[in-house]
Amino acid sequence: MPSAAFASIAPHAKTMPAAAKAEAKLADLPSHSLHTDPATLDRKRAVIEAALARARARQSSRP
Repeated sequence: MPSAAFASIAPHAKTMPAAAKAEAKLADLPSHSLHTDPATLDRKRAVIEAALARARARQSSRP
């Protein structure tokens, strides 16, 4: 069952591409996370940004 934070991204979140979901969460990370520590949120933000960068690189390398 998805969390309440996940459900608040969009009413049709199940049909959103994973990158769009990650970008939506990244835009307002504190409200989508159970963590409140700024250092933890920064680490989480860095992980999400790195994953998005890898996904973009993978998409751009496809023929």
